[in-house]
Amino acid sequence: MLVPVFNLFLREAIHGTDNDRLWFAFNLLVLWLIAVVTFGYPAVIIPALCLVGMAFLWLLETVR
Repeated sequence: MLVPVFNLFLREAIHGTDNDRLWFAFNLLVLWLIAVVTFGYPAVIIPALCLVGMAFLWLLETVR
């Protein structure tokens, strides 16, 4: 939250209304779609690979 522009968006997402949170999620989706159009397949595969790690950790946590 040290960058002023991102601070505004994150503060609204954390402390704002439900409508602000939905717009924040929409903005993240649009940024991801722009990255897919700009960079192509790597913009799809890198988040998917990160989610694989998160799912693996989630599975390990639920086994306990």
